[in-house]
Amino acid sequence: MNLKTMKDYLGGSKEVLSYTFGKMLEQEREYNDVLLDIYMYYAISGLSSESSVVRVAALRMLNVMVGYNHELAFNLVDKLLPLIKDEYWEVKIQLHILACKLLKKVEVQQSALKDDLPSTSAKERIQNERNIFKGKLDMLTRIVDECVDQYSSLLVIRIAVYHIIPLLGSYRKYYEKLLMLLLALPIESVAEVTDPKGEFIEEPEAQYTYNSYTWSYVCRCRADDLDKLILMKTLAEFINETKPESLDQKHYQILYSCAKKEQYPSESETWFKIFKMLHEYLFLALADPELCATSLWVLNKFLLLPNYQEAMFKESREMLEKALAFLYSNRQEVPLVCKEKFVDYVRNIDEATMKSTKDFFIEVINTFKEKFPAEYESSNLSALFA
Repeated sequence: MNLKTMKDYLGGSKEVLSYTFGKMLEQEREYNDVLLDIYMYYAISGLSSESSVVRVAALRMLNVMVGYNHELAFNLVDKLLPLIKDEYWEVKIQLHILACKLLKKVEVQQSALKDDLPSTSAKERIQNERNIFKGKLDMLTRIVDECVDQYSSLLVIRIAVYHIIPLLGSYRKYYEKLLMLLLALPIESVAEVTDPKGEFIEEPEAQYTYNSYTWSYVCRCRADDLDKLILMKTLAEFINETKPESLDQKHYQILYSCAKKEQYPSESETWFKIFKMLHEYLFLALADPELCATSLWVLNKFLLLPNYQEAMFKESREMLEKALAFLYSNRQEVPLVCKEKFVDYVRNIDEATMKSTKDFFIEVINTFKEKFPAEYESSNLSALFA
């Protein structure tokens, strides 16, 4: 059945027609210019439709066409920009996905913008073409910047995250946006994204239905598209700038997942800068029963950093003393589990590989004993010297 016959068969309903054409386009195996032109016609006409079903179907068709001829959709960017203000959630997510796909597709063309212009009569024409391209590029980045944010619905945010991650290699500025979206998600979703079990970050394909019109969304991207050190640094800078009173479980889930990456000597300085921004929060969390175990694990990972241990001990001494004073204060009701986990951590530090770290903790504990003898006597710290 060809498209004209299909149109006659379906009658005059624009919603049914657009949805059906969108589904047909997803099933097409061979494309030619005539076929793409027909689908493009319905996609363009649907972008300004009063029906949200038609607008979604139009964007869906463009999303599919990006895989075959992205320039067709790229040339329509100025028609896409007004949809940023669309209030329907599925228009927002389809628009976001389309902008992300197009930005990924034009990565190679962007590098050409940095090339020197030839000294020829074609210089003005080439410069004009570059200006047009850059203008469309700016529109795409504005769509990604504004279409979805941390105040969007959780459904939209969850899908958006999987389409931002593939952009991070070329658009490092989107680490900040990714962080804001992650912090808006439930902690289970944060763990799925930041701590994948294999080479892909993925969730089962999800289907969403509205008035019998169903579209499916695949949440899947490569795990190595996410540089965990950059994400951890982005989180540390955000915390350093906003200075919250304390961190929550989502902050620590991101820290834990990112800190699991291997430490390379060339990255040691970055690790140390992150530690300087976060160490106060890590020590304060020792008195939180929900966070103390994770905090100790992350602290330990930082203290394994070669060539920076003495600097970290110097940076940490005052804060560790304050943490012990709070943890074992007779005026504070700190849960016993926090004190037990701290003592277990110090006891189990491997002297063969981390002797200087153990010596550091023991030295600070002895200082605490001298300053607060009564608190020390009522604590479990003496077990470390038994």
